[in-house]
Amino acid sequence: MLAYYWLNPGGLVRIANQVITCPNCKASLPDWSKSCQFCQADTSQVIRPKQDNSDPQAFETPTWTLSAYYAVSTLLLISGLVGIGTTLAGSQKDGLGLFDIISLVFDGVGALVGIGLLLRLEIVRGITNIICFFGILSGLRFILFGLGATFISSWGLLVVIYGILKVCVYGFMIYLIGETDRYTWR
Repeated sequence: MLAYYWLNPGGLVRIANQVITCPNCKASLPDWSKSCQFCQADTSQVIRPKQDNSDPQAFETPTWTLSAYYAVSTLLLISGLVGIGTTLAGSQKDGLGLFDIISLVFDGVGALVGIGLLLRLEIVRGITNIICFFGILSGLRFILFGLGATFISSWGLLVVIYGILKVCVYGFMIYLIGETDRYTWR
């Protein structure tokens, strides 16, 4: 059976299960077409095929993805706030150094990303996809470095495990953003 798909930021979405045939040029069209996209013939009178999808929720986003999305977003927010707090607490006796300022910037961005994800701001969701892509690349770098370091010391195995965790977490966040793109926010 022929089906039509639409590419959106979250991936492919099926937009038509059935097709109709144009009475004029015999082109295959999605069943929701009111006119032919090729010859502009009126297709409103064409008999529509009966939908074979007995499960109306077959293409809906699973509910667990929203819970996971909010959990990861909250984790990003908390992680950023804890990072800011520990950096400020650790720098009270010596003052803020260059690395402390860099850490504050990164933790602040992480907290802002968490807030933006919780508020479902599209610009933040897009930026997070880019950040996650670079996080996956960083995780792959850790894996390669750790594999090389495994021959030198046992710490290399921990670096490999950390790299695998980074790739999984960032990949999971990209998946969650894509899955929740199709969800109608209430």
